[in-house]
Amino acid sequence: MLNRIITVVIVLAVVAVAAVAALGGFGQESSAAEDDASRDDSASRNLIGPHSPEPGALRGTLVVARGQNCVVQVVDLGGMRLSRSGPDSGCDFIVAPDGETAAVVAEGQGPDVPRPRLELVELDGRPETVRSIGRVGRAFAWSSDATRLAGCDAAGSGDTVIIDVEDGARASEAGCWPAFGIDDSLITRTAVDLTQVLSTDGVHRDGVEEITLGQILEAAGSEPDAQGFVLGHTSGAGGLVAVSVVQRPPNGDPVGSFQLWRGDVVETVTEIPLFLEERGIPGDLVTDALRDELVMSPDGREVAVSLKDGDGPLFIVDIRTGGVLGPLEQSDFDWSPDGLWLAVADVDGVDIYGPSRDEEPTYQIPLVTPAIAWRE
Repeated sequence: MLNRIITVVIVLAVVAVAAVAALGGFGQESSAAEDDASRDDSASRNLIGPHSPEPGALRGTLVVARGQNCVVQVVDLGGMRLSRSGPDSGCDFIVAPDGETAAVVAEGQGPDVPRPRLELVELDGRPETVRSIGRVGRAFAWSSDATRLAGCDAAGSGDTVIIDVEDGARASEAGCWPAFGIDDSLITRTAVDLTQVLSTDGVHRDGVEEITLGQILEAAGSEPDAQGFVLGHTSGAGGLVAVSVVQRPPNGDPVGSFQLWRGDVVETVTEIPLFLEERGIPGDLVTDALRDELVMSPDGREVAVSLKDGDGPLFIVDIRTGGVLGPLEQSDFDWSPDGLWLAVADVDGVDIYGPSRDEEPTYQIPLVTPAIAWRE
């Protein structure tokens, strides 16, 4: 009998210890969850400043990279709340048009790596890495259906590599600086010397030259002996291709123009300033310092001209009027999905310019990020 009692007491003691341990573990998990929630609330409060938009004033989400490790996070503009921290990154990403995923430069593969490793990250809820995409190159572009990703292999062949995101299949096309047209045709341009980065060739669609440099210079009204270069290109709705070009007459100052093409027919030509002073080229044209990133707004109303391949000042050109907003110091920029608002990331946070494009931003969010994307 005594042995049986001792056995029962021991069993009850073990159960009690286990119960206490379980309760302790539950408390630790609850405490960890509460700490996470507290950090999330604190981070969200950091979005609020004297000039921040009220919750609901803007629609959609901003994808950002925060902190020393450039962790991927999502700002819900409707509630002005910040998601939990996602994976570390190389401070560079490109978000798919549907806003559901992003191609993120892997940690330790920063902007100076010519062929960085990319990872596919899901953005719904807390951003999470899904799988590796592989090494694509620079100047990334998504197809409109978010099934293909293109990048310029400037450190290798000088061609554009196109990856099927689902099965990893690869293809290549001549030229670099890829952009997908509204019909998902691939638009590129080539250069004799990629270190000079200026194209002395025309604009290609799916590997075939569609607009020759001669046509571009003729549209710009160049003199017969003028030297010309394509500085940048992008694509927009309705099959439009935007091209920026600089021509240097035999005698005279260089002249820049912005052109809209549909197929091989030019629709508009607008003379634009070359911003030589902002480029650090007073009074002369230094070819290896001229390189533009061109991006057309979703509504086709504007083109962003970002100097020095996106690392320099930003200018917003109104296609209809030729009006220019800028220069704006920036690390990255994006329009709202409807094209009405413009978000510009700089050293102090995110400036948001309203539909009227006044010189001063309408809102300022005190969140510092080297990369930004605006999605629904």
